[in-house]
Amino acid sequence: MLQIPPGRDRTMKTADDPVVPNSAPFVVAESLDDLRGPSADEVLLSNWLLWNPSRPFDLSDEKCLRSMMRIVLREARTQDDLSRYLSREKVIRHWGSFGLPSYIQRAWEARFPELYTEG
Repeated sequence: MLQIPPGRDRTMKTADDPVVPNSAPFVVAESLDDLRGPSADEVLLSNWLLWNPSRPFDLSDEKCLRSMMRIVLREARTQDDLSRYLSREKVIRHWGSFGLPSYIQRAWEARFPELYTEG
């Protein structure tokens, strides 16, 4: 079992965690119900998630939606980032199609077994 030192955000994984070797920090949602982001319209990501946003992501386009969600899942550093941009329904529906690094995918699936898909 992963031991988290006192004072560390229990949702944040870092490169020094044994289950996440040589990786950037990332955040796992505390609850899928907290993911109340948009599921329609256009979204322009904050610059701390995407350094050079050239145009909004059109969430009616499945490819744009998955691309935006992949960026948020990889780059989010706070629970607020996740809840602002991710929708529970869309995460569940598209899980497994994001092409996430395996350590991020495993961490989310460990917290939310309903996301796990074989293969």
